[in-house]
Amino acid sequence: MAVGFRLEIFCFATVYLTIRTAGLSLPLSQAVDSPGPLTTVSLNVSNPAPVGLCTSSLIWTGRTAFDAELTQNCYQAWRTFMATDVATYKNTEFEFLQPGDEGSHPRVPKMVTPRRYISKSCTIAIANIAEIPRGILPGEPPGPFPRSDLGRFVNFRAPIAAVRADCLGVRREVGWAMIGRQQAMAILMFTTQAAIDRMIPRGVIPSNLLNTTTGAVGGLDTAQ
Repeated sequence: MAVGFRLEIFCFATVYLTIRTAGLSLPLSQAVDSPGPLTTVSLNVSNPAPVGLCTSSLIWTGRTAFDAELTQNCYQAWRTFMATDVATYKNTEFEFLQPGDEGSHPRVPKMVTPRRYISKSCTIAIANIAEIPRGILPGEPPGPFPRSDLGRFVNFRAPIAAVRADCLGVRREVGWAMIGRQQAMAILMFTTQAAIDRMIPRGVIPSNLLNTTTGAVGGLDTAQ
């Protein structure tokens, strides 16, 4: 019995050494991917809710601390959004597009993006993902994204509220959420004058006084 047992051990050891010597590797399905090279955009990403993603990247925050002032300013930016575009256009459906684009829906009124709602240190912006540089949005889907999308301002309230509550309120971060019928647009909340503020077009700043827009680019285009 002892001889037979030692023979089995010898055979097992021989097979094991043969596999090691041959340099056989695990199947691809079991292989462990090595980390890729670091990119110039380093994002701290977390998913607070199905509608949005949070980040503490300096590209979004600059050097501003997450304090009560930033929280209050983001709340005021939210109120500006509610008092301007939501109050003015309510349930009207628009095609949101970049300046100069004709769009894909000739019978739908047009709304130029980005649209910025600013209160001191906090900016909330609506933009088409196609006009945001790649790699800036944490958790960004692969795309490609159409240059325009359909949406209603009233339907943008919940995503903004989720980013403000979950990212800023709970995680002390800023963030964004996908919106639009094709999910080709973004609601962004970031620190005013942070790097991302300069990476996206200036767009327009809605006004609740004139029910029009101010800024470098025009506002509502009602051409049919």
